[in-house]
Amino acid sequence: MIDWAQTLPHPLLAARASRGGAPAIVADDGEWTYERLVQAVRARAAGLQALGVRPDQRIAWTLRQLGDDLVTLHAIGWLGACAAPIARDSRDPERDAEHLGADHFLTSAPDGEPEDAPPASPWPLSQPRWVVATSGTTGTPKVIELTTGQLVFSAMGSAMRLGHLPGDRWLGVLPLHHVGGLSIVMRCLLSASTVELHARFEVDRVVEALCSGRVTQISLVPTMLDRIVPRLPQRGASDRLRVVLVGGAKPGQALLEAALAKGLPVAATWGMSETASQAATLEPGVAPTSAPPLPFLEVLCEAERLVVRGPAAAGTVLTNDRGAVDGLGRVRVDGRLDQTIISGGENIDPEAIAAVLRQHPDVLRAYVVGVPDSVYGERPAAALIAGGDRQPSAQELRAFCRESLPRYMVPDRILWLSAEPVNALGKIRFADLKEWLRRVERSEDDGEP
Repeated sequence: MIDWAQTLPHPLLAARASRGGAPAIVADDGEWTYERLVQAVRARAAGLQALGVRPDQRIAWTLRQLGDDLVTLHAIGWLGACAAPIARDSRDPERDAEHLGADHFLTSAPDGEPEDAPPASPWPLSQPRWVVATSGTTGTPKVIELTTGQLVFSAMGSAMRLGHLPGDRWLGVLPLHHVGGLSIVMRCLLSASTVELHARFEVDRVVEALCSGRVTQISLVPTMLDRIVPRLPQRGASDRLRVVLVGGAKPGQALLEAALAKGLPVAATWGMSETASQAATLEPGVAPTSAPPLPFLEVLCEAERLVVRGPAAAGTVLTNDRGAVDGLGRVRVDGRLDQTIISGGENIDPEAIAAVLRQHPDVLRAYVVGVPDSVYGERPAAALIAGGDRQPSAQELRAFCRESLPRYMVPDRILWLSAEPVNALGKIRFADLKEWLRRVERSEDDGEP
């Protein structure tokens, strides 16, 4: 017996009923209107059912970042199963499928006859809809199960903060096996708008899309935005572009100011897989400041640790983020608790050191991590990207840091990088930085607090 007070009719049918002839997906492998998408999903659902896919199972498959992947995603949901997408560059997809708890790993996704497909399964709010792995920038990725209710409340909160319209087209360049990419699909499905999906992040292609007038929203991580801003023409992007949602990591103040100076309607956001993407988001075009939580969520601060609660968080999520919440409930994120460096009993904020290093005229980007130390437990170490041809010595940079920082915060190891190590989402892999910097010879002993 279905409890319709806690269940949604399948949203793809509602989208077809309202905008059947409108584009649902525009991708490198084709275009689907909502009418065509329903027929393709029914055929794919019939094929998957013939393979043994049943309701409430977890179904894994390797993504190619194409429109056909979204057909499979929707077909899994049509059957009432839970989608467990795997990165296309996975070295061992079957092991990743096992990590995600999949009942089936699809080596192919065949089509059947549309008339052989069962009716679309309704979506109970408590039913698992997707299962994803966190980005794993500091260690082993964690498996997160997201319910219908979480995804719907997240999408509705996003719509109320940013504005989602039926005629919108959201450009997707984030990988679909992460919540940042997948959440675009849900927002567009519920508003019956369009996903424009790029198979790969290509800067010039993205810039063309933003200037063309056809794209109204885009989701990016800071490393992507950093590559886009210099390539934009002086006139900026099209006036039709209403939202540049930037999350996944804390963007630097200088980057946000440069993007706003180019007229980009940047909306800085903080969120996580456990909250189905956004948790606190600024309105587009607002200068960087503390961000209000999305509707349906509340953020608290307990001993500097941020806590999120509400239906989009499926209750309460104790995060690993450090920050503060002001009297109006607005959120300031200061960094990660698991990245705090404890050296000789002193707690060191790595971002405070990185901010000083970025003030040096030859440093474009800076990342600071803690590396093991036999005396102090941990010591700060810095990985840098040069702003030009010059790479100052470790001694020069350490002297520069001592002008603004106490001696125990001056990094012992400094490494110049030709490029940052990033994962498929474009987020910095701090675990790699730790390993690289651990091998760098110490410059001097400044660890004494």
